[in-house]
Amino acid sequence: MRRHLAPLMFTALAAVASAQSFECSPPNVALPIGSTADCENARWNGEGPFAGVVNVADCGMPAAGSQYARLVASGPLSASHPAGTLPARPLPLGVAEIRLDAPAGATTVSLRYNFLNQEALWGPPAAGFNDGMEIALCDSVTGARIQSLAYADTFSAIPASPCGSVYDGSVDTLAVGADTLTFNFGAPLPAGLHLSIACWNTFDDDFDSSVVVDCVTWGNSWEVGFLSGPRVQNVTTGGPGFVIGSNTSVQTRGGFPFIEGYHCMVAQLWDGNIAQQFGGIAGDYWICTDRPFIVLSEGLLTGGVNPGRGPTVNFTLPLAAYGSFCGRGIVIQSYIITELITNPSFTTALFGWFR
Repeated sequence: MRRHLAPLMFTALAAVASAQSFECSPPNVALPIGSTADCENARWNGEGPFAGVVNVADCGMPAAGSQYARLVASGPLSASHPAGTLPARPLPLGVAEIRLDAPAGATTVSLRYNFLNQEALWGPPAAGFNDGMEIALCDSVTGARIQSLAYADTFSAIPASPCGSVYDGSVDTLAVGADTLTFNFGAPLPAGLHLSIACWNTFDDDFDSSVVVDCVTWGNSWEVGFLSGPRVQNVTTGGPGFVIGSNTSVQTRGGFPFIEGYHCMVAQLWDGNIAQQFGGIAGDYWICTDRPFIVLSEGLLTGGVNPGRGPTVNFTLPLAAYGSFCGRGIVIQSYIITELITNPSFTTALFGWFR
């Protein structure tokens, strides 16, 4: 296949935000503070003892890979905080927060998380010492809450045989080990939103609880490049496609009914955490040389019943493969060799995020 792929070019005309598997950040180093984001597109507001990536196995974390994000509580949120009450947004000063930009166009988000309750070591829950955490979709300018996605506090259920955190003995909450969040927004997200992970103390900053997060994956797919030209197209019927356990159908489309030429459609894992492209005269070329790719279809695009179209390719990833897609998706690219006069635009790719 190299003889076909080597000379081909690819252009990307849209920015695609990365998912977060927390494998690229150095462990035990605090996240950048303020507007600067790290290689995981993560940043900390600087409140609390620590926010960063760690690699110590703890109460179901990491969910996949060897690392995950940890945020230690800070406050005080208030003098008293009733059970199950969402914090004010924008967050009060002093509350610890990690922000991850939400990619425009995403329709779902999924992640693994765990709230580790430090106050449970000192007695029954009380509103005056009600540590907690919330994961929410928020406006990046105002900090206002758009949608609350997950919440837990010291009143949340503790499993019959809870895990104790290796960091400080904090007690596992909700389910045993990591909990799973999956949320469908119902429509593609606009630009200018972020995922907020907040963790607070109430009344004082003694006995800090914490929240850990892994495998943040934004669901949907993006086409990039000139959509009127050659492209990969998601042609899944009866569903959105790019969903673990469900069928996905993709197809190379030449862009013009009379287009002819050799095509090759390939798929490869993509996590967006490192530069997985290199430049070409027509733009960036997304085959990552250190990772294997799968040829989905190849051959000539000619006339016939569906001129300018390659065969429809169907695939389904089993639920057992979910861990392999922790914070990652698939980039599917199609390359077409033809005359410039009939094909003035370049090849495009489809980024699919499994959830």
